[in-house]
Amino acid sequence: MPTEIKKPLITKIKEKLFSDLGLELSMLRLDEIHAEVNGNKWYKLKYNLEACEREDKKMLVSCGGPFSNHIAALAAAGKLYGFSTGAVIRGEEHTPLNPTLAKAAELGMQFVYADRTTYRDKFKVQELAASHFGGDSFWIPEGGSNAWGLMGCMEILNTVEESPDCICCASGTGITVAGIAGSSKGRNKVWAFPALKGADFLKNAAEGWVGKTIASEINFVNDYHFGGYGKVTKELIDFVSFFKEKHDIQLDYIYNGKMMYGIYDLAGKGLFKQGSRILAVHSGGIQGNEGFAINKELLEIGE
Repeated sequence: MPTEIKKPLITKIKEKLFSDLGLELSMLRLDEIHAEVNGNKWYKLKYNLEACEREDKKMLVSCGGPFSNHIAALAAAGKLYGFSTGAVIRGEEHTPLNPTLAKAAELGMQFVYADRTTYRDKFKVQELAASHFGGDSFWIPEGGSNAWGLMGCMEILNTVEESPDCICCASGTGITVAGIAGSSKGRNKVWAFPALKGADFLKNAAEGWVGKTIASEINFVNDYHFGGYGKVTKELIDFVSFFKEKHDIQLDYIYNGKMMYGIYDLAGKGLFKQGSRILAVHSGGIQGNEGFAINKELLEIGE
């Protein structure tokens, strides 16, 4: 398979807030490993792509929301590695397509839409995909959350030479932080920042992936969802702008912006032990910012 994926680099975040507290903050730049198939999405797709190839399937099929980073990455990966792609998209069809879906369509992805009630039933979603795209396609669950996705996520820290004290990562399905915790085997404390409101279920999800002992090493911080998935506030928007101007690193509003805001806030409250080396994982996803800029109300901005 092609090897266009680059080794992720680590960027030191120089900030007086952290240096005054005796903390070191760095960022693992998964957002830079590829122009389109980047972030944790690459790690979740990597072994799924190999499995699809082994099974001699010609089409990759999954599901996601209309601004899904997973859908964007899947379409790009399919184009890059020579697979057709299809997706069940949550909600009604809207034209013209938003930037995420327009780009996916440009890369050859086909769509079928499921209303929100149908979409909640993942068995019905998979049945819809099979009937529309054919039962011989290779199915990848939403967000790449399967055993192959977990295997890939357990490689995220492979290039990190110096062991940090704390690893921080945004969380949607829980599989990325589960993989990170599984690979660190208790050597590092993993802090997960869910992008969803009421994400207590993520602890059970992580236990299901890596077991209770390893999952117990994950500290789920549920205070920085900013109202729920797909919701942002002016305070968060201002923080993302500040971070870009100060450090020349673009964050997305749904995942990494919330995580970094949380890290700053927790540091200011003294929640990190003095002398701690903190590694924040930039999990990519900034493709969604284009749609945000064009149609802000779609991301449900609150106060």
